[in-house]
Order: sequence, then structure tokens, then C-alpha cells
Amino acid sequence: MTEGHDHDHGHDHDFPTTKVELLERLRAGWAEWDAFLAGKADETLTAPSLSNGHSLKDVMAHIAAYERWTEAQIRNASGGTTPTNMELYGVDELPPGSETWDMDMRNAAIHEHYRDLPIAEVRQFARQAHAALIAAIEPLSEEEVATPGAQAWGGEESILTIVPRQTYEHYLTHLDDVRAATG
Repeated sequence: MTEGHDHDHGHDHDFPTTKVELLERLRAGWAEWDAFLAGKADETLTAPSLSNGHSLKDVMAHIAAYERWTEAQIRNASGGTTPTNMELYGVDELPPGSETWDMDMRNAAIHEHYRDLPIAEVRQFARQAHAALIAAIEPLSEEEVATPGAQAWGGEESILTIVPRQTYEHYLTHLDDVRAATG
């Protein structure tokens, strides 16, 4: 995730224009995602029901990993510090060569890292990562959120364009896949 963005699944981007709007969309998207998952039995969440052989639990961990990474970047940039591997990825050291990985390789590493984690721990990780991301965004000024390049890790983009792709657009993309697979 060193580049910072998960796959763009062809959603038309209608980005928020204010921090309040971003937080509203983030909370609403999470509520829909979380409600969908809350209605599923553990056996359903852990079954390899998706076309790639992954489970809903795998998707939950995948999204939580992106939210944790985004939160660590925002929080550290705001504090003028560099995030650690533990803050970004949940590990002390990254595998050799990981800095050259493409998106598919990063996603495969995320899957491998969380594959055997019990569903209760994945649920907790997802909720904690989401809450931490909201908490990292809330104290930011409107200027910090809206200005492209205000946080160096985001390159020439703003929080208003990065966060939707890492969060609620990400949930919707996977919800489409998951609903097709699990009904």
C-alpha cells in the first residue's frame, strides 16, 4: 500500500467538498457495510464464497487494512511524524522487496496476513480501524482536508479525494461483489 490507493473499480467519483460531507459519507457508508455484515452468521462470513475463493472475512480484513494504513498516514502527517510499519501494516518488518509490489501483490500479502485470524478479531480490527480513521480526520482543518498536497503522503491529492476511495467507495465495490456471491 505504499502508493496509498486501492484499485479504482470504475465508480464515478462524486467527491465530497467539505470535511463535514466527507465524515457524513464515511459514516453512512460504514453503517451500510457494517449492517450488511452484522446480519451474517460467522459461518457465512468465513466460507470461501467469493469468485476468487476468498471469504467475507477476508474482505473485511482487506478493507480494515486500508483504513488502518490511511489513518496512520493522516495522523502522522498531522503530527509531523513518520508512521511505523506497525502503524501502517500491523507488522514490525515488511517482507524483502515489498516496496516494489504492485496492488495485487499488496492485496495478496494482506490476505495472507489476516487469513487465519478468527472472525471475532477481524470484526474488532475492522471497527477499530474505522473508528481510528474518523478520529484522525475529525481534528483536521477544512484547509488540511481540501487542499491537494496538504499532506505529503497523498501526493497531489487531497484527503477529500483519497479517503472516499479507501473507505465508502471501497465498501460499495466489495458489497457489489459480495451480494452477487452470497445473496
